[in-house]
Amino acid sequence: MKRTRWTVLVLALAVLLPSLAEARIEVPRVFGDGMVVQRDKPVNVWGWGERGDAITAEFNGQTRTTTVGDDGKWLLTLDPMPVNAKPQELKIRGKKDSLEFKNVVIGDVWLCSGQSNMEAAAYDYEAELARKSAGWKRQVEKAETAGRKPPPIPDVPKTYTYRQSFPGGCFNALIAPIQRFAIKGVIFYQGENNCVGGQGRPNLYMKTFPALIPDWRKAFHDPALPFCIVQMTSFGFPDDENEPEQAMLHKASGVREAQTKAHLKHGNTGLVCTYDLGHIQMHSPFKRPIGERAARWALADVYRIEGIEYNIPLLESWEKDGKRILLTFTKGSHPSSRYGVRVAPRGFVIADKARHFYPAQVEAVEGGKFAVSSPFVEDPAAVRYAWGVHPVADFGNRAGPAAPFRTDDWPCWIDSGYRRGEPSVDPNADQVPTPEAAKRQAWERKAAQSRKVLEQYETWKKGQKP
Repeated sequence: MKRTRWTVLVLALAVLLPSLAEARIEVPRVFGDGMVVQRDKPVNVWGWGERGDAITAEFNGQTRTTTVGDDGKWLLTLDPMPVNAKPQELKIRGKKDSLEFKNVVIGDVWLCSGQSNMEAAAYDYEAELARKSAGWKRQVEKAETAGRKPPPIPDVPKTYTYRQSFPGGCFNALIAPIQRFAIKGVIFYQGENNCVGGQGRPNLYMKTFPALIPDWRKAFHDPALPFCIVQMTSFGFPDDENEPEQAMLHKASGVREAQTKAHLKHGNTGLVCTYDLGHIQMHSPFKRPIGERAARWALADVYRIEGIEYNIPLLESWEKDGKRILLTFTKGSHPSSRYGVRVAPRGFVIADKARHFYPAQVEAVEGGKFAVSSPFVEDPAAVRYAWGVHPVADFGNRAGPAAPFRTDDWPCWIDSGYRRGEPSVDPNADQVPTPEAAKRQAWERKAAQSRKVLEQYETWKKGQKP
């Protein structure tokens, strides 16, 4: 019995002693050299350690101490600090381990998030290699000190690898771990996966995306957190202006409409339209102007910098005026085509009560309004602008293109099923245009246009001298 007890005791010590010897301190990856901590807000410093270990953090003249809980977690909070561009050191130490982050400044932290378009542009192989190498070297030093085997060299991919996530997966994996980190605002660029293939569910997105903003504000403990919505950009071949029926079938318009509605619903948000910066592939290379537009919104609406304005045209109201539909846009936005008000903008279509759309003519009229019409539509019922996955449209102002819109609320899309091969149940499915119906409407429109042209020709012919 004694021998058995001693064997158990020795085994227990063999398991516990390495842990007691290391007493390692770990923090989330958001902490590192060259980091920025948020000004004018409490700054949380947190991580993991050995149960009962005393953890002390020092930064900018403040010192805070706490004890690692039974769950192996610890949290310290520094008082709000004003902006300070002077590089300082954030020191975290325990009884047997310590961390030190250099070149830490106090300023504004903007969280850039979304799907692959955001990460693909931001991925820097050299920076990622340097970051992982620095962490690996620290681990090697600690392993050598403790007499342990050093960890393997980290594998860093040279190019960004797209990862598809389940609903909630991105938040749980990427945002939830850093929601204690104080930030100034969010720039959110996402949407492609919600409009293509088996994941195309714009009707569901219309409900979930507007709910994301208050949810994130709650997570970061700031009910007025500035939130910039970078609207989904264009991809694929440009839409055919002469075939609006086919272009409007794509679910991309539903995603953009949801993003616009979220902006209109929630205050302290910005909308950056990007459909004019599209590319044949989803990952548009034109990221600089997208970033500049987001920055312009932040400088104008968040920082209130004098002399900088950001007021893209948004549809405010519409009214029927005989054979025309009159549109009113946000006050002071002064929209036009890229060539000015004397040149008609592209990208507008107008529909009759049968929901047949025709390319439209647009002109500026009195009162800052715009009249939309078509010689083929006697009794107009609706107008749409930039409605497609890659619209050919140029209505806007110096801040950027106007947000895509429609004046109708006709059912447009059927969501994909939630399981592979599973059809979606939609009570309005019989009202949603199908590809076959779109082709039929296109031929009917072309026939009507041809008849109109022949009538005009006969009228002209009669007026000619023999």
